[in-house]
Amino acid sequence: MRKGFSLIEVLVAIVIMLIFTTYGVASLLNNGKKQKQVTAFEEFRQTLQLARNNAAAGKKPEECVDPLLGWRVRFTTSSYVVEALCTATYPVPPTTPYLSRTKTLPSGVILAVSPVLVTEIVFRPLGQGTITNLGPAVVSNISMTVSSQADQNTVIVTDRGEIQ
Repeated sequence: MRKGFSLIEVLVAIVIMLIFTTYGVASLLNNGKKQKQVTAFEEFRQTLQLARNNAAAGKKPEECVDPLLGWRVRFTTSSYVVEALCTATYPVPPTTPYLSRTKTLPSGVILAVSPVLVTEIVFRPLGQGTITNLGPAVVSNISMTVSSQADQNTVIVTDRGEIQ
């Protein structure tokens, strides 16, 4: 009668445990990347919603003495900026924005916009819709995708300023 395990049995058990451990660690790392992307997307979507809500309510900074043109969100592949615009005309000189806040996306997360020539969107007050850097009523829907190697999420802004 045998007592204990043979060397082959012990090695097989260790190999099986290593396979499960490797799979678990890889899954955990991928989940972390996905969570980083989802968090970046939710923050971006909330920024768009904040700009839209502020514009719809006519909310403007105290130091803004001119009429509120709207709230602008400018974006690149790695960051975005939200700011209040107080002026009567568009496009706005670079010195006009108020309450400018910049958010940089985490490494490995990018922002892609379609159409690709759109680099900013302005939410106008009182249901006046949106303006892009291409001009008013040039683009009907703007698709913005926040993606990483793990996943991607898309938000669409209509020319009426609705966020889908």
